[in-house]
Amino acid sequence: MTDTQMVIFGAGIAGLTAAIALNQQGVKVRVLEKQAAASTAGAGIVIDPAAQALLGKLGVSLHNSYSANSFALAEARSKRLLARQKADLLLMHRAELHQALLAKSEHLVEYGQHWQSLEDVGDSVRWYQNGGTHTAKLAIGADGLRSIVRSRTCGRCKARFSGQVAWRGVAHNSLGIHAPIEYWHHDKTRLGLVPLTDNRLYWYFTDVNNVDIPVLSKVWRNIVPNLEAWLPGALRHELWALPSRCAGNNRIGLIGDAGQGMTPNLGKGGCQAIADGVALANAVAEYGLVPEALWRYDAARRSESNRIISMSNLVGKVATANRYVVPVRNSLMKLAATLT
Repeated sequence: MTDTQMVIFGAGIAGLTAAIALNQQGVKVRVLEKQAAASTAGAGIVIDPAAQALLGKLGVSLHNSYSANSFALAEARSKRLLARQKADLLLMHRAELHQALLAKSEHLVEYGQHWQSLEDVGDSVRWYQNGGTHTAKLAIGADGLRSIVRSRTCGRCKARFSGQVAWRGVAHNSLGIHAPIEYWHHDKTRLGLVPLTDNRLYWYFTDVNNVDIPVLSKVWRNIVPNLEAWLPGALRHELWALPSRCAGNNRIGLIGDAGQGMTPNLGKGGCQAIADGVALANAVAEYGLVPEALWRYDAARRSESNRIISMSNLVGKVATANRYVVPVRNSLMKLAATLT
């Protein structure tokens, strides 16, 4: 039997952020990742000022990022500006943020790890891995929206399909995009264009038709002539989300998408994962390796998480509303830009 103070299942943004923060506070932590090596998958991520500040305090380098001071929303057919959210944003390739986090935490990560039978046994958490029994004072599920940890500890918290599908990729910025913008069309499709360093462009397209490749209207081909060629090689995701934040149970907690999986309609999932990781470490530093630390952490994060989950779900519904409510949609988006 091997013992540790804390174990984190999953080496994504939330898990690595938490591991860095806990390690810097002297907590003995293990990060177990089922993949055989660090992930290079993903497309882009928008890092807001709050997340930038948290990463800065952890010493995580964001040097390979593109700066922008706003994110615009526009009508696709007319290209008329609907709303603009002003903020000092950093735009990065998700894999490069992941590498920046690993630079501070890779010595804590164990790859190719498959575990079974996670259970709270009163004064510790026990699981089986590689033929042996392991224990920790606290266990954290950071294993994404399809979290196995969540299913073992909080079966009532289940993700729901939003009705939307997204395609994402990174391409050469031949369009000369210098600031992030998202276009909405009344046929319930959306297109986002986000500049990255090295003259790259992160793009995403969403549709309510659950198909392998969407059929593009002339509107989209006019905005991005290469979009049709990009789609077949893109990452395709059905957009699922939790209805509200899920706390876990006793000595087993949840962070990132495992506990607050949200649709990407506001682009806040990664930033909220970072906030989760730091808040968890702060609670452990204050209350120790006890269940109270986990419920204190959850209490500190619950209000903001649920607010953003609700707002993101609302934006998704508005985005896919009937074309005759477009004026109402536009008004709601101007309000959302001031609230997020």
